[in-house]
Amino acid sequence: MDWLLALFITLATVGIDVREHLCVTTTIYGEAAGETYLGKWAVGQTIVNRVSDKQWPETACAVVQQPRQFAGYRTPRLSNPIDLRAWEESSRVAYHVLNGGAPLLPACSTATHFHETRSRPWWSRRLTQVCQVDNHRFYR
Repeated sequence: MDWLLALFITLATVGIDVREHLCVTTTIYGEAAGETYLGKWAVGQTIVNRVSDKQWPETACAVVQQPRQFAGYRTPRLSNPIDLRAWEESSRVAYHVLNGGAPLLPACSTATHFHETRSRPWWSRRLTQVCQVDNHRFYR
């Protein structure tokens, strides 16, 4: 657990709220634990994009806790044995997006919505798809 202590020290050093980091990490893990680093990044970037958009709440926790948004936060995979590698990677991604890291996929950098490729929610028809990463489609 040395990485956890190092993480908290790093978050405090750069001014990232630990609660915000945990909300984003939990959501990324719940939505994309089995995805690539880029897939996790796209989910995390979507959360941060909503925080920056006046249509959405001003904090990451408030964004992911909204009703009918981010099922990965509301029903995380935490009840199952945690995949430590996926959790640590989700945490690194959360740090990257919350710290304003450069977009890893410019095409996805404006997304405010996403869904799994196996579904086609009603709202996706009124938005523009900007990219697809792993098993998710991203929209603006």
